[in-house]
Amino acid sequence: MVTFSTGHFNLSIYAAILALALNLVVSTALTLLLHALHISNGTDETTPADFETHPVAGSQIAALEAQIKRTPAETRKARETFHA
Repeated sequence: MVTFSTGHFNLSIYAAILALALNLVVSTALTLLLHALHISNGTDETTPADFETHPVAGSQIAALEAQIKRTPAETRKARETFHA
């Protein structure tokens, strides 16, 4: 909590809310300034390939599916074996 006091007026506010408000003010002011100075927005160099997944060969999908299908007793036994 941050408290601002002036005379008979006290205002307590969470620091995160104050930081958010300050961030919004600064980003808005800089955006307006950069637009007024005709600074380029730049170009987006993201390609569709950036959104594709590339699974690792020999991934553990089968092991994960086997764990999902385990009964509680099998899970306990696997844990005991692991901790032994």
